[in-house]
Formats: sequence, structure tokens, C-alpha cells
Amino acid sequence: MKTLFAIQLGLIFLVIGGALYSSGVYTAVQDNIVEVLCLSCIKLEPRISENFTFQTMTGVPHPGFIRENLTTGPIFIMYSEDVCPACEEMYPIVKDLFKVEFEKTEIVVDHLTYKGTNVTFFYVNIDHTTDQFRTSRLLYDKDQIDGLPMFTLITLGYDEGTVLPYYTSVYGMLTLPMPEQREAFLANLLEDCIHLYHDNRIGYQP
Repeated sequence: MKTLFAIQLGLIFLVIGGALYSSGVYTAVQDNIVEVLCLSCIKLEPRISENFTFQTMTGVPHPGFIRENLTTGPIFIMYSEDVCPACEEMYPIVKDLFKVEFEKTEIVVDHLTYKGTNVTFFYVNIDHTTDQFRTSRLLYDKDQIDGLPMFTLITLGYDEGTVLPYYTSVYGMLTLPMPEQREAFLANLLEDCIHLYHDNRIGYQP
């Protein structure tokens, strides 16, 4: 009797599941799940490479909002998502670095002054942003990790006679155990960007 009941119950669930799938509900739910790895959730500590590059990872040109903002100074982007313990660890560090406040679901574009240089700060939560900002993450996923948080710093570099956008991306909690170390790492990287920017800005044409 119990076996028959279990079989009947299984058939009911199968029918309901099939109905949901065929009605498009399953597809709609699946489409709204952003399958990006939280680098703390999977206990992955990606190797930090600070190397800069000119080429985007998809081979397409840098977006207009990047090229335009580079006329005033370097760019710092923090990519995040709603469910991401590593992002939670890094929010206060980035806020302290730039002396800014923002909520997790906000779209933030802020023009700041960092040690006398204009810096454009973007905070991009991929669960609450525009397609333009969301897809820009793929351009700058330099080490092809597909993980969050991701910090992209864009400055200017000299490439075979032309000044072009020049960037690096670093990931997660930067393989550093203490918040103070993480903030110092990002600060040093940003200062490198500032030096490169001042060395090359005169020749830049967006």
C-alpha cells in the first residue's frame, strides 16, 4: 500500500513539474538566477595577478562610458551581487578607501578626488543594474575566473604610439587575511593607476 502511495505521489509531482516547465515558469525562474561564483562561497582564493592589459576579454572595444570617463581620471569598478559573503567583507573596505556610502542594491557612479586626482567610482551589483554595466564585467574578467567580488581599475597606457585604456582586475578578498591589508593592496594598485594616468593623459583621445 505504501509503495503504491509513493508511486502515485511521484507521478503527481512529475505532472506538476512538467506543467510548470511547459508553461514557461521554470524558464523564467532559471533566467533570473545569475550563475556567477561567489569566491568566498566556493572557498576559492584566486591567484592575484596585477598585470595590466589593453585587450578586453571579449575582444570588443571598451564601452563609451569607460572611454568618456577616462578623460577626467582613472576608473575604479567594484562588481558585486546580492548573495556573496566575500562582497560583504569588501564593502566596508571600498567605502573606507573612497570615503563613500552606498547601499548594496544601488547603482553608483561617483566622481571623487583621491589624493588630488579625479577618480570615477562605479559600484555595479549585477542583480540590480543595467545591461550595459552587467555585461561590462565580462570584458574585464581578466583571469577568466567568473567570480565576485571583482575589482577593475582602468587607467591609460602607451601602446605602439597610441594612448589607450589600460586595465587590471583582481578578485575576491585578494588572498589577504586582514581588512587593513586588503585596503592597502587596493590603495597601492589605485596609486599605480594614478601614476600611469598622469604619465599618459596628454596623448589620450577617447
